Amino acid sequence: MRVPGPASCFLSGLLLSALACGDGTAPRFEAFVVTEGVRDPSRMRERGIGVIGFEPGPLPAGRVADTLDVRADPASGADVIARLVLDTAGVYRYEALEGMLEEQGTLEFGYEIVGLVLLERSPDGWVRVYLGKAPGGAVASGWTRVRPGELGLTLWEELLPRQALFFALPPDSIRFYSSIEGPGAPFPIEAGYIMWPLEVRGDWMRVRAVAPSDYCFDPPSPRQDTLWIRFRAQNGRPRVWFYTVGC
Repeated sequence: MRVPGPASCFLSGLLLSALACGDGTAPRFEAFVVTEGVRDPSRMRERGIGVIGFEPGPLPAGRVADTLDVRADPASGADVIARLVLDTAGVYRYEALEGMLEEQGTLEFGYEIVGLVLLERSPDGWVRVYLGKAPGGAVASGWTRVRPGELGLTLWEELLPRQALFFALPPDSIRFYSSIEGPGAPFPIEAGYIMWPLEVRGDWMRVRAVAPSDYCFDPPSPRQDTLWIRFRAQNGRPRVWFYTVGC
């Protein structure tokens, strides 16, 4: 969602320099509500192969606040086309060039921890990130880079095996197997379920599946099976997700 009114000319007080607005000498930015939809696991959305975000955070690192700039090209002198700002109160604000986005693409990957989805990595430290959907539905992306101790990468292949999981959309991802590349195995999920990772082999994960879910409470007489799932697609995107806010 766009912030109404003057937000298209929003100037963050946390930036080192202000951008001129409306005089034709500098690009105009508009702000988007960061929290809208980032927690909804039922949405079809781009999750990439990981996320880049503030690490370990401005206050623990001795910084008052910080900004993650995204550039048009993987070069330090390239134009900034979007930015994720974290202020001293721990509040995020996301901005992009005016008219560039129809839908913002930030992602919550921890309790009130927001970052930008990682699409690809280059050997020189630059990463291409997902910015959202452009008018017409095309993917909008840009480039940023890791700053050790300030901006860090979280890869799903490292994070997901440490989380309680459920299948994400699309619906064809909801499949259990008795073994890797083995036959399908039935398991009831209609009344709610959760999967506890046990082992990872490539795109496959062995899980302890529990139904009804015992994630937040101990259900009476749950069914439990040790099964295999494809937790990751061939393009590296996760087929499972986790509750970022807990119970």
